[in-house]
Amino acid sequence: MGIWRQRNATRTSRTVKVGGLATRAVRVGGLALVVGALAGRAAVAQPMVEARMLAGVHFIEMLTAGAKTQERLPLVVALHPQRGDAADFIALFQGLRTKARIIAPYADAQNGHLGWYRGESSAAGAPGPRRAAQALVPFLAQMQDAWPSVGKPIVVGYSQGAIVAMTLAITAPKSLSAVVSISGRLPPALFREARKTAPGPTIEIFHGEGDRAVPFAACKESVAVLKAAGFSTTVHFYPDVGHKMSRSEAQEILVTLERLLAHVTPTE
Repeated sequence: MGIWRQRNATRTSRTVKVGGLATRAVRVGGLALVVGALAGRAAVAQPMVEARMLAGVHFIEMLTAGAKTQERLPLVVALHPQRGDAADFIALFQGLRTKARIIAPYADAQNGHLGWYRGESSAAGAPGPRRAAQALVPFLAQMQDAWPSVGKPIVVGYSQGAIVAMTLAITAPKSLSAVVSISGRLPPALFREARKTAPGPTIEIFHGEGDRAVPFAACKESVAVLKAAGFSTTVHFYPDVGHKMSRSEAQEILVTLERLLAHVTPTE
């Protein structure tokens, strides 16, 4: 059974100042604790800070494993699904046992349904995923300057967020160190471009074989293209899972992320 439920968290907030930006402190309740428990991890209610904007992108922040704000930390960027919510998706990472700064941006409301883009990822040229990825490139760069950071960001995406993350790996490979794709795919329009980009960032792919929203066949096709192109690609397939995240999948995502974080190296 899937554990992901969109837009169910209850929140309280207050206005604060972070780095000179007006921000809103947000605490997630309900879903955060449920996701942590189902992921088999001790879930601790951690404070989050919602900044108004950086590089034109609204986002929220969460520190894991007792990390402090001024520590030099690896960055994880979490891209929520269409019709999802950054505050809901960031709850998945509360059980992370490695210190990290989790940044969850919000998709542009102009796309409708809290989506990263309009249209299909299979459209000729993939204009939607390309524009969404392009808009995040300056955000990723400025984010590393905004806080004491270690290495390039790891980008984790779910569904439409995963499609944008995969697009970033091809169109802006130097902007990130790794991609964790959950129920996503690489747009077919980028297949040829992938062959010119490799080896690129490390890619970890999680997908349910019963997924109908982003068909499993489309995921397998993406994997074949990425591996043939020379990307370091690891797959995690789940026979009885659809488009929603299962308990075992959530556990393995955290374990995988901890492994990736352990290999993040400082950049100049």
